[in-house]
Amino acid sequence: MRACLAIATGTVIVSLIGSGIASAQSSGPPRPPQQTAVTDNDRIAAYCMEASFGYVSRLTRFVTILRENRGKAQALFDQPALPADDKKQIADAMKSLDGDIVASEEKIKRWNGSMKVFMDHLQRRGLLGTDLALHTAAGTELKRDQNAVSDVYRSCLRQCDPGNGACRRACDETADRSDSSKRMLACERRAQNFN
Repeated sequence: MRACLAIATGTVIVSLIGSGIASAQSSGPPRPPQQTAVTDNDRIAAYCMEASFGYVSRLTRFVTILRENRGKAQALFDQPALPADDKKQIADAMKSLDGDIVASEEKIKRWNGSMKVFMDHLQRRGLLGTDLALHTAAGTELKRDQNAVSDVYRSCLRQCDPGNGACRRACDETADRSDSSKRMLACERRAQNFN
């Protein structure tokens, strides 16, 4: 009985000539994992993961600023011989800052939850950190939306007098109503029933 070895596409094929027995045994380097086809849900998840991270980062910086301002207000409040009217004004400002801090921390929790939903989806699909084209496209689209919102906001602010808080809030609302902002904000709603 003679044995013959033939190598074809990483698999060793053994044929035993004369015995009528043939077997195949895998050898050679492991094959790369199957490439996952990217779906619309994957694109949405990648975009929304990036958007969620952006909101968490922005809100975290905002809370830091609020806490610094709260500390400065407390230092002013603690000054001896501060007139009662000033103390009341500062106390009201601190109460407002405390409310803003709590509200912002709640938003951070929600956006963190949203980010986790989208990360989990991409992880399950084998796309988290592995599909560079998907993440690059999502990042590019998100950056375009962020810039569009910033442009709307800056354009509106040019019409505001310095120190006009009402005008600034109106500009914030105008920017939030833009299509780009709506697309980013929709990610929080999508996370609630994303699969």
